[in-house]
Amino acid sequence: ATFRRTVLQADGWYGFATTLASTANALEAIRQNLEALDRPADRARIQVSVTPSEPVNRDLVRRYADLGVDRLILVRDFRDTAGGPHPERATAVLSFLAATPTPLARNGDSNPRSLRHGLRTNYRRIIHRVDWAKLMHFEVRIEVSPRDGIANPEGSTIERALPALGFEMTGNVRVGKVIRLQVEADSVDEAQSLVEDMCNRFLTNPVIEDALVEVLAT
Repeated sequence: ATFRRTVLQADGWYGFATTLASTANALEAIRQNLEALDRPADRARIQVSVTPSEPVNRDLVRRYADLGVDRLILVRDFRDTAGGPHPERATAVLSFLAATPTPLARNGDSNPRSLRHGLRTNYRRIIHRVDWAKLMHFEVRIEVSPRDGIANPEGSTIERALPALGFEMTGNVRVGKVIRLQVEADSVDEAQSLVEDMCNRFLTNPVIEDALVEVLAT
């Protein structure tokens, strides 16, 4: 569901604290959805950003570039967002950036992992896309509801009880839940993508539940 929304509605995908393997799986899922779905003609090329969980070095940057990643967003450590700073990680990231002043790829290089239908087609200068993240705080509201056709006993019980209380005009009662949380991200789009990934992987069961993610003003 997350990758379907990425193809149909989003201008980018952001993998937070991810690995090469999980990024490769995500991009393959995006490719498959691009093949199966008609991406709206007015949507721009999908920009792929990643905050890697692995130690950063030149080889890692090259390998992410080969996958089709446009930008690496480096933070000291993904656990920093939970309030636990890691000075050694910060030093390693800053040392890597200071020691890598030139592009890691040449213009015109062929990218063997080129993506079709609006994704990356050329091997780009990914090192120029490496950013020291200036994370912003976002309030997020997630509305989780049963998918159509899935039994909703609590809703059915309420629907039967309401007429007895004088509310005869009600019907089709569905009971779900609302999750509120804060996230840190580089932009609204990245916050949206991050939370949708949370929903797909942990917060909801995509087989029986739909999730509507709303990034609220901070």
